[in-house]
Amino acid sequence: MNRFLEQREALQKQVGVLTLPKLQCKELDTSISSTLGLIRSLQEAVQQKDAAQATREEQLLQELQESRAGERRCRDAVQLLQAEVSQLRLRLRSSEDRAEALATQHQQASGAHRTAQCQLDRLLLAVHRMARDDPAELTVDTVEAALQDLWQHLEHSQKDLNDARKKIQALKLQLSTTQAQRDYLCACNQELQKQLAERQEAIERAERKNSLETALREEATARKEEAMTLHQEVACLQSKLESMEKERKDVLGQSTEQGLQQVDTLVARYCHGCLWWGLPWLPVLLLFHPSTLRPLLRASAFVAPKDKIFYGFLKPWLGEGLLLSGGQRWARHRRLLTPAFHGDVLRNYLGIFNQSTRVLLAKCEAAAAAAGGGPVELEVLQPLSLLTLDTLQKCILSHESHCQERPSEYLQAILELSSLVVRHQLRPLLHPWWLYSLSSDGRRFGHACATVHAFTADVVQRRHRALASLGHQAWLDGHLGHSMDFIDLLLLTKDENGHTLSDEDIAAEADTFMFEGHDTTASGLAWLFYNLASHPEHQERCRQEVQQLLAGRDTADIEWEDLSQLPFTTMCIKESLRLHPPVTAVSRRCTKDIPLCDGCVNPKGVICLMSIYGTHHNPDLWPKPKVGARVQPLRFSPENSKGQSPSSFIPFSAEPRNCIGQSFAMAEMKVVVALTLARFVLPRDAARPPPRRKPELILRAEDGIWLLLEPLVGLA
Repeated sequence: MNRFLEQREALQKQVGVLTLPKLQCKELDTSISSTLGLIRSLQEAVQQKDAAQATREEQLLQELQESRAGERRCRDAVQLLQAEVSQLRLRLRSSEDRAEALATQHQQASGAHRTAQCQLDRLLLAVHRMARDDPAELTVDTVEAALQDLWQHLEHSQKDLNDARKKIQALKLQLSTTQAQRDYLCACNQELQKQLAERQEAIERAERKNSLETALREEATARKEEAMTLHQEVACLQSKLESMEKERKDVLGQSTEQGLQQVDTLVARYCHGCLWWGLPWLPVLLLFHPSTLRPLLRASAFVAPKDKIFYGFLKPWLGEGLLLSGGQRWARHRRLLTPAFHGDVLRNYLGIFNQSTRVLLAKCEAAAAAAGGGPVELEVLQPLSLLTLDTLQKCILSHESHCQERPSEYLQAILELSSLVVRHQLRPLLHPWWLYSLSSDGRRFGHACATVHAFTADVVQRRHRALASLGHQAWLDGHLGHSMDFIDLLLLTKDENGHTLSDEDIAAEADTFMFEGHDTTASGLAWLFYNLASHPEHQERCRQEVQQLLAGRDTADIEWEDLSQLPFTTMCIKESLRLHPPVTAVSRRCTKDIPLCDGCVNPKGVICLMSIYGTHHNPDLWPKPKVGARVQPLRFSPENSKGQSPSSFIPFSAEPRNCIGQSFAMAEMKVVVALTLARFVLPRDAARPPPRRKPELILRAEDGIWLLLEPLVGLA
């Protein structure tokens, strides 16, 4: 805070003026309420997300439990199989042992058989010996007994041998069966091992997913805590703003009308300018005298570019058009666009001005006829906005929208964008685009931008394709005897290097002039009608001037040459623009220090708010009459204008960066007011109080500008 106070004191010393704190608390309260609603919606969304995450976590936990149960079952089955395999291995080893024993028995039986065979051979040999050596001892009984013993021994050996062979065959069969069972169990074991690996992989995936869900839940919890913290900070800020509002009741007005009255007070007190702290860290230099305005107005777009804080809200809509561009780009586009507003080009638009005005007047006459020929109460700004939009669409795009008679999606999008930009400016907490895009206004803004951009891009591309297919010369020959619109002129224009504007540049400039041209001109006309209605003597003098100009003509149209034949009407227009400038202020942020006329310095980087309204109401420049009406058109008479600084009347800005379309706007205003006064009388509605001014993008009225329209008596 000390650093901010030091900066404030330094800036005060440089500028040499006093400070005046001023915050738009009412608008901030509205922004805070909107932000609180957005925070509540974000909290509800977080709660819904938490509930969905909890449900998902329960599902994941159940799946994890089922996977683990399946894993346990697989492990149990594997263990059972391993036990069976172990038992089979034991049985196999037992069978192998038995096979070895049987093989031993078989060998023993075979040995016994061979032994018996040897004994038989020895017996036969002994019989032969006895028969040869001692035949008397060799008796039949002896031989039979010996043979009988030997035969029994052989039979016993043969029986043991057969039994051993059978046991071996049975054991081999059992071994083959056991081996098959072992192979089957091994295959089952491999399959179960594979299933177990798959289960393990699924469990790992589930655990990874669970960890991710946990991280998301922790992040959601952190965001919820941040939202709660933001909610507390907003509540604290709201409390501070309420206390500040109580402390500044004597300084801050309760409405925009009182805000403009406060500007009147500042101008009367400081005369040249003052320093205003928009926020404790945001100094704004208010300027409302030619001595302080002229150095900024004369500075180039490189030195004094437009401030992005005030103009940045228009960037997504208008892009890099002439209003928002700076530096070399602005200089190049200004050179290329200037011929499109030459008098010879504007001359061709007079027919469009007359035609669109006749549509509005025909509607007013029909309403008066429906009311029995009496006066009709009308809020004039809305139909005048439709009139200027209709005119601009014809002059810029050659598009017949009939918007004064039926709705148009494109024009409704333009009107909605103008309203949304103002709402966005008055809600500081929604100034960040990422936060604004989440709000309902942000979504509506994006949709309206898409509608406008799509329409303009389609017109430019179709016109570009037609130009490319015909060629420049054929295109020009085809337009002989016909006026070319703004898009045609931009497509044909080239810079000193022979380069043309891109389709995106042309579309951005078309969007810019549709925005700048309709509301500003409509506001100027509405307040002009109000001022003429408030001063019938000026209205009648303008009417006589118009009637004298149109007397004896077959047509009631205003021609180009007629515009210079309406001197008093022109003075009334200028006086109305002085009292009620459509744009009340423009801002700059200088890139280097700029010395002022009185020796002070405009510091680099400080926002400079050039108050058009304050300059036009500066008593040093425009003294209030001691007696008589507040509206004094003769201020702009040739004799009274002598010696007047050009920077004291700047409804269209001034110097090199003045409004490129001011001749267009003045011509249209003259045509509309002349044709209207030629058919109608515009009295004030005595039942309604004077309108309370409301400066937004343009100067409006809080409850509209209501007048009575009464057809002239005896008008043919």
